[in-house]
Amino acid sequence: MADIGDIKVGYDAMDDLWRNSMIRMFGEDVPFDFTGARYEGVYPVYGDEKRAYVAAQENKKEYVLQQIGFEQGQHVLDVGSGWGNMLKEIAERGGHGVGLTLSKSQQAYCQSQGWDARLMDWNDYQPERKFDAVVSIGAFEHFCRLDEYQEGGHEKQVQIYGKFFEFVHKASTPQAKLFLQSMIFGSRGPPDLVHGVDPRAPKGSPARILAQWRAYFPGSYMPNNEEQVVEAAEPFYKLVRSEDGRRDYAETARVWLEAVNAPGGLEKWLEWGKFALMGLGRPELVPRVQSVLEDAFSRGFALDIIGHRRWTFEKK
Repeated sequence: MADIGDIKVGYDAMDDLWRNSMIRMFGEDVPFDFTGARYEGVYPVYGDEKRAYVAAQENKKEYVLQQIGFEQGQHVLDVGSGWGNMLKEIAERGGHGVGLTLSKSQQAYCQSQGWDARLMDWNDYQPERKFDAVVSIGAFEHFCRLDEYQEGGHEKQVQIYGKFFEFVHKASTPQAKLFLQSMIFGSRGPPDLVHGVDPRAPKGSPARILAQWRAYFPGSYMPNNEEQVVEAAEPFYKLVRSEDGRRDYAETARVWLEAVNAPGGLEKWLEWGKFALMGLGRPELVPRVQSVLEDAFSRGFALDIIGHRRWTFEKK
């Protein structure tokens, strides 16, 4: 699994740049949600981006709570809780959320808002009680490390993902549902790690985009496809709903890029500097910066190099 150092490089500095850019463009009320929104295939016309983006992020939270059958008073575990969007929603609806994150910045922000976020890997978490539901939005793709995949391939991934499904199965009540939102590789399938990932490849090419993704998320190797995830879940869970969010994430990433590339004066330059400096000493620095400048996120989804799924599981 990606460790705290990987998350610091991949998220903490970029979150500052991204979050402040979103505030400058859309205002203080914009959601601090660095995961794909749920547009349901209805995308905004020019000038309507803020309303549509905020509505799509709210729609995603509503969808998640519907999928887990949330009711007031329930206890929900959020694995990879980020800036606390689901913890906030759960608390406002009379529930009790516990979030797990590897980002010190995210944990500090959540705690400042009164939400229960723990700086902890799910592998190390020992729940004080059984949860009524479990959600994980945008964390699952970081559970397998690149070196682990290189060591054991598909079987190693299934083993790692299976351990997660076993963990949440044990941590929750018999009726508890599990909601997962995760990136996966697109219809092209997993890349050839020797010849298919190259930061020197032509701009906009699949090989260059994949190299930029790998640089931006060091230490992570995403699931190959939905079938692999279902196989890992099989001893504990059955898949009851699957939704394709690839085009939604392409639009989400397009909005983020517009905000990040908008003028911001000295403050924006300082945020860019922090983003770059946090990667100094790591071989991914140049392609990592290029991933933002060249819109690797939106392009990766738009070209179906990277896929995106929303899954709802029930216990067997």
